[in-house]
Amino acid sequence: DVTLDDVVNILDVVNLVQAILGLEELDDNQMCNADINEDGIINILDVVGIVQAILGNRGIDATEIQIFNNENSVSIESNGYIGAVQMTLSHGEDFSIELTDDAFIADYNTKGNTTTLMIVAPESKELFTTVGNFEIVETLAANSNDYVDVVNPEAISLGSAYPNPFNPTTSFELSVGNAGHVTMNVYNVMGQVVETLVNNTMDAGNYNITWDATNFSSGMYVVKAETVNGLASQKVMLVK
Repeated sequence: DVTLDDVVNILDVVNLVQAILGLEELDDNQMCNADINEDGIINILDVVGIVQAILGNRGIDATEIQIFNNENSVSIESNGYIGAVQMTLSHGEDFSIELTDDAFIADYNTKGNTTTLMIVAPESKELFTTVGNFEIVETLAANSNDYVDVVNPEAISLGSAYPNPFNPTTSFELSVGNAGHVTMNVYNVMGQVVETLVNNTMDAGNYNITWDATNFSSGMYVVKAETVNGLASQKVMLVK
């Protein structure tokens, strides 16, 4: 009960988020009530604790979150429920930001060339859009009760093909770390391109790509995904 009104609701979350971001000061009684996990500090874990009390169980907790920076927008992918995301951004004076509306609460505080933001219980992948360049200095994320691992994907990566060996289709998890042109080709053992799976501009994010090898003969093939920033490849076995 951060607001000391004997009711736990969204106003308590708003007050706590604003206090963490430096937009509001809490008195001693409010600080005591805000420290949900009783660790002596107020932070993102206290926020998700209050949200859990208000909204209840929202599903399986995430253990990992991926952050994708698409130049002027930032989005996330996770393997479960995310209770809150907190970021610190560094930027120039010509910077402005618009947070997603699709969240329990979203707020930020800008001081000079630094912006700190928090998005509570995001319901969409996109967290915010900006005008002006920025750098993500720090990211904290929590599920319903604890911190989760934060991953900033490499320029490009390929998850293990499944199934492999396969007949006649197999799928790949393609992770694009930076928006740009992506090619994904299939090569035979002679190094010749036999199929192009992707050849276009893609936003940063995760994609599921399927290769249908119905018209190809059994054997070993190499799948390569490439951008100007990197290359990922793996071998697959077609067995008919």
